Amino acid sequence: MENLNTALQGWRQILGDDNVITHPERLDEAARATFATRRRIPAILRPGDRQQVSDSMRIASLHGISIYPISKGHNWGCGSRVPSGDDCVLLDLRRLNQIIDFSEELAYVTVEPGVTQQQLVDFLGAKQSRLMLSVTGAPPTASLRELRQRGVLRGGFTLFNDLRMFSIRQRFPWRLADGRAPLGDEQRRVMGKGLGGGRWFGEGALHSPSRAVGLAERKLVKRALAGKARKTLFMDAGKARWVKRLAPLLKRLSGHDMQAMLDLDYERNPQRGIPVTQPTKMAYWKKQTRPSSATVDLDPDRDRCGLIWCTPALPFTGEDVVRAVAIIENCLAAFGFDANIGLNFTSERIVEANVAIVYDRDHKGEDARAHNCHDMLLERLSLAGYLPSRLGIQSMSALPEAGDDSPGVLDDLKKLFDAEGILAPGRYQRLPESEIHGRG
Repeated sequence: MENLNTALQGWRQILGDDNVITHPERLDEAARATFATRRRIPAILRPGDRQQVSDSMRIASLHGISIYPISKGHNWGCGSRVPSGDDCVLLDLRRLNQIIDFSEELAYVTVEPGVTQQQLVDFLGAKQSRLMLSVTGAPPTASLRELRQRGVLRGGFTLFNDLRMFSIRQRFPWRLADGRAPLGDEQRRVMGKGLGGGRWFGEGALHSPSRAVGLAERKLVKRALAGKARKTLFMDAGKARWVKRLAPLLKRLSGHDMQAMLDLDYERNPQRGIPVTQPTKMAYWKKQTRPSSATVDLDPDRDRCGLIWCTPALPFTGEDVVRAVAIIENCLAAFGFDANIGLNFTSERIVEANVAIVYDRDHKGEDARAHNCHDMLLERLSLAGYLPSRLGIQSMSALPEAGDDSPGVLDDLKKLFDAEGILAPGRYQRLPESEIHGRG
């Protein structure tokens, strides 16, 4: 504690009192995630430039205090702002939000860690750039650093089941389900009528150099999906204009809100490089009453939404995808959770699956049940050969032992760049139990 007090004095001299946070209420907020955690956070630092980051790290090294860097803290479902080890001081980099360099010709941009998706999209728009940011379902306020943790959507094809679609568009239908979860086949069939009746939905984007090339590519896609997909639809700017004009009439005649569908499927679609808030609503799927604060801004941590991600990487073969989906569905059903599944086809060899375990943290016992479900699912997938592409803070030591020398190599690299071992201890490392101090 004496070392910490001395370090705090040094940090206040560098950053100013307002940017060294030790108020218990603020620290409790920072230690909150979308699942149960018991991390202790002694302070939060908010440097304003790279020199202040360097000076802050120098003081931490001098006093042997662990540091955990974050940007906006929107890593929901994997730990949010919570460190992977105990007694880490948070290094909050949100004030470093400058776009430093940009080249249209070479298609690159250099940014500081606090730059958000929306900030870069607005920047490209102001430059009238022909380049497009590849985004995920993270909100516009998420930093680009957080996108790297999530795995950036690289213009690929995505596949998701009906439960993913339901959870994005509405909250859990407790009345239809007679107060019980997960949803049964008949309930899913009834809810799926508004989505065309399918169990799986695919989405992709064709970024073509000309309309003629785009039309030719559509024919190839239709031919490839013939006999495999019930329906194949293409939406472009021309069709979007017609839907927009007809939307009021169609709503009066059929009750279907075509404008809302258009917003979700085209006008505000991440496939067009537009960051959106809609996928974040999935975290509220099991909240019986939506918090009043969530009508203004979505904050799953604050609103005690339960969300844990499990993200296995699968070989790009039909056999492996079917096998992994069966493991996921059986495991989540055994624990009473909806099998909310998405599949990102981001390369020719790998399918990145993302499974959302969604629940309400205000219900007693749900945190423990969700953790147990996640741990069992991770174990079963790993035993089947499907290792995670990323991990939450609660499962950094959950991977099976490596069968080669890679852990030693990684440890040597870590020591080379972080000789004192103060930078994000426990992040993708196997720590002794005595250094973890409680779950997650």
